[in-house]
Amino acid sequence: MFSPYVDDTLLSLVANSDDLHRFTVYHTLGNKENEVKATDGRILDFVTMNEQLHAALDGTLKHYQYKVIEAGNHTWFTWAPELPHALDYHWS
Repeated sequence: MFSPYVDDTLLSLVANSDDLHRFTVYHTLGNKENEVKATDGRILDFVTMNEQLHAALDGTLKHYQYKVIEAGNHTWFTWAPELPHALDYHWS
């Protein structure tokens, strides 16, 4: 996952799931994603929402990698270099 949008519905689903251990997740975000303009015009804090998701997932998944990219923002330019690492994580 590259900086997913996280809301209370998703956090509730994670909290109430009993089979997350089956999933392998590579979760990354940039540490400068605290003022992201959404498609509806709202300014969203993706850092805080992804930290909440990390707290919910950490310890519940058998294979979970979480990485914060220094000076990374909510763009493909931040995530593109991570793609090989994410694929390696899933297939190794």
